[in-house]
Amino acid sequence: MNKIVSALGVIGFIIAISGVVFQYNQTQKIVFVNIETVYDEFTMKKELESKFENVSQLRQQILDSLKLELNILSKSITSKDQVEKIKEFQVKRQEYALKEQNFAESTQQTNEQYKNQIWKQLSQYIIQFGKNTHCKYILGFENKSSILYGDEAEDVTKELSAYVNQCYNGGVK
Repeated sequence: MNKIVSALGVIGFIIAISGVVFQYNQTQKIVFVNIETVYDEFTMKKELESKFENVSQLRQQILDSLKLELNILSKSITSKDQVEKIKEFQVKRQEYALKEQNFAESTQQTNEQYKNQIWKQLSQYIIQFGKNTHCKYILGFENKSSILYGDEAEDVTKELSAYVNQCYNGGVK
């Protein structure tokens, strides 16, 4: 009798474990997101974009000021006999060209650095989202991606976008 009860217990345990494994496999899914939308709506991206825009405007103001100074100086040169003013103009023109080149290089480097920061942070949040929602795969698509169709029920773009912003703002650990 004890053997029968033990056998039934083992069988019940196996059935219970099978049910848990089956349920776990049923909750894992394949979803997709419009990664462009998630990127564009990411708060970190918006903050860095705003910061980048402010720096760009400040740099443009500096260049505009130098350009105005050059224009005023060039108009004050009335004859070729004003050697000192001509030298000053040439120095200022070189200074302007150098500053413009430095700003362009720095702007490009900063832009790349910001993009890398954003994608690194987004990737971490996407992995965390996938684990928390038991996704087997999260497929991303853009305008020219290989995902040509997806059932709207499997599109988690809005959920992921909200999730990454909540994580960024300290709402999810």
